Amino acid sequence: MSAPHLVSPERNVVKEFEHPTDVVETHDFSAAEKIKVLQDWETDLREILVAAEEGMTRDHPDDPGVQLGNVRAALEQLGAPPSAASAPTKAGGT
Repeated sequence: MSAPHLVSPERNVVKEFEHPTDVVETHDFSAAEKIKVLQDWETDLREILVAAEEGMTRDHPDDPGVQLGNVRAALEQLGAPPSAASAPTKAGGT
């Protein structure tokens, strides 16, 4: 899979990666860009978990909870601060 190039803020590159490690391993992004992509992915997963908790579910090929753990591990690997990892809500709020 060839990695996409960040072109504009509107582009959702998260959908172009199959696994968080794909983001970590790409050479097309700087570390800061990788962190931003993973943080966006984390936000999306947290929103999916909140929606599921509120009964607004849809089928997901992978367990969002497992994916969230993988995204957090990738962020830690890149040295990103654990900002939302210990948040008391799934959405990352306090």
